[in-house]
Amino acid sequence: MSELKTVIKLHSICVMSLKNPHNDLPGDMKMFAQLIIEENIFKQTLQVTSEHDQPSWKLGFECNIPPHAPTFSVTILRQSETEGTRLLGYIEIGQGEVFGSVESNRCTLQLELNKVNPDGPSLKARAGFSVSELPYRDVSDLDVIGMPENTIGAVRSHEIRDELQKMYKDSKKTNFSMDALQPWVMHERILLCLQSNDNRAEWLNMLGDIILQSYQVSGTLDHLNQAVSAYNDAVRDDPGSVICLAGLGTSLLHRFRRLGSMLDINQSVVMLEAAVALTPDGYRDKRSRLNNLGSSLLMRFKRLGDLDDLNQSVLRLEAALALTPNGHPDKPSLLTNLRSSLLSRFEQLGDLDDLNQSALRSEAAVALTPDGHPHKPSRLNNLGISLFSRFKQLHDLNDLNQSVLRFEAAVALTPDGHPNKPSQLNNLGNSLLSCFEQLGDLDDLNQSVLRFEAAIALTPDGHPAKPSLLNNLGGITLQPL
Repeated sequence: MSELKTVIKLHSICVMSLKNPHNDLPGDMKMFAQLIIEENIFKQTLQVTSEHDQPSWKLGFECNIPPHAPTFSVTILRQSETEGTRLLGYIEIGQGEVFGSVESNRCTLQLELNKVNPDGPSLKARAGFSVSELPYRDVSDLDVIGMPENTIGAVRSHEIRDELQKMYKDSKKTNFSMDALQPWVMHERILLCLQSNDNRAEWLNMLGDIILQSYQVSGTLDHLNQAVSAYNDAVRDDPGSVICLAGLGTSLLHRFRRLGSMLDINQSVVMLEAAVALTPDGYRDKRSRLNNLGSSLLMRFKRLGDLDDLNQSVLRLEAALALTPNGHPDKPSLLTNLRSSLLSRFEQLGDLDDLNQSALRSEAAVALTPDGHPHKPSRLNNLGISLFSRFKQLHDLNDLNQSVLRFEAAVALTPDGHPNKPSQLNNLGNSLLSCFEQLGDLDDLNQSVLRFEAAIALTPDGHPAKPSLLNNLGGITLQPL
């Protein structure tokens, strides 16, 4: 006859906010929990929204606690489409506490969550239990369950350093990408197992670097949000760390480009300004931080139109370029970014020196970009735009002819189906139309029509650029011959 054991069954966890109004969690979040026994994740609940628009979440478990584990933990996590997945806190429960509660005719325990960050949300959890006698063979073994296959199932602190360093090394390989859940599980482990005074910011920042690299390969928005979340926690732990500030500012710039949130771009500028100010001259990363700050300022100018942002963008990008030696692989991209800021300033203020400098920087970027490089078409297209803009100001036919040549080269190097091809064809069509207007060659007019038609054919219905493309083609039909 099998030995009977007194077994605790965890039915549910109800999480409630201690704060009123409830404004310390993102509005779009869902909550879930994990049962952790002997440093392993044994059960994960489904994600749920708050109950009846109230600040409470009921998370169902329905699982037995093995008798050989004197204590167990429940971690509470939240998932937000805008802020990634983050550990909010945890409770530790001893089996003796549960038995005492049941003996007192109480089937619940109510505990305040231990925070993993000082400014984390204030939450309490009410755990529901029952106790029964079960044959030992039915409860002696408990496998890791409820976690997707290939996901980290352990939260052991002594393995974090080695695993992170391996992940960081792997992230330098071509086409590196991560399993969908791996980033936030590692993030959870760092917060759960390390204290803020244990160099936790360093590990969080390294994790942010790893996830951001994966995002740049995969384009997965969840990875970008998780990178921002990791960097945010790193800055919270060490607000004076220049590498953490730079990482957060850069990841926010990426997210602004993806989602367009002004909150992201404003915070990106603040973080990168702080990082640049704390980076000594001569330090190898100052160039990239100046470049990212210049790009953030340009992005904010394009949304808000503040000329100070534009002027500061030019200054920061010029400083970054000055720190970049000839032959450095980053030089073409720095030249390209500076060209964009200079052209934007010309369009605002009309200073021909900005326009000339824009064309010079663009020519240098093209010259430094080898054939076959994936950015060669876009840089040729940029040079065509600068030359065509200068033609419209100075009416130098050489600029017009060169713009046609650069646009033609960009189009030839860009495959059909690439999202940039319609705009490149449109630019070429405009330059060819101007050639016809200057010289009267009907072949230029015919080629212009063909390019506009090709741009329209490659642009799906409903695309925001389609009306202007159709308008350009319609304008040609009204040209007097």
